[in-house]
Amino acid sequence: MNCNEFLLDESELPLDEIDFWRELQKKYLEPLKENKEHQEKIANDLKDLRNKATFVFFFCNALWLVATFFLQAIGSTVSIKIPKVYPNGTHAMSEDFSIDPIALMFLLSFASLLLIQFFAMLYHRIYTLIHFVAYADTEIKSYRKQSHQIPDSNHQPEMNDPDTALFFENPSAMPTNAV
Repeated sequence: MNCNEFLLDESELPLDEIDFWRELQKKYLEPLKENKEHQEKIANDLKDLRNKATFVFFFCNALWLVATFFLQAIGSTVSIKIPKVYPNGTHAMSEDFSIDPIALMFLLSFASLLLIQFFAMLYHRIYTLIHFVAYADTEIKSYRKQSHQIPDSNHQPEMNDPDTALFFENPSAMPTNAV
């Protein structure tokens, strides 16, 4: 067989396929037409979104500061009383635990942030693993190389090959005169 027989001749393509490829090139490869009004609208919308997000961020911080100062100002008058329970199930009538509301607020907010970070990282790691498994080769490279090559009895694997780098010779099994 001649190598030229395998070359694609455009005149042999069906007309509908030629139209398909031309439309595809026109749709995806031609530069986009710039519309100044549309670009200005998008830029203004993005600036508006930035300003709103910044306002919400500062407003939440201001509410946090007001709540903190308010809880500091009222002090122990609003402390949460929890009755003391002994291991045998009886309640101590005179003894109570007292929880400061500002300490509870900081503790709950810190715990919730840690939980959010933990689950977000877990989600990220799981989807990274899924992505890695989806794109990783499932075939062993040395097996793939052997199946695509003509068997050669003199073939020896290269020591720099990453697939054969895991196979080491036993140094005690080597002959003593070979150094």
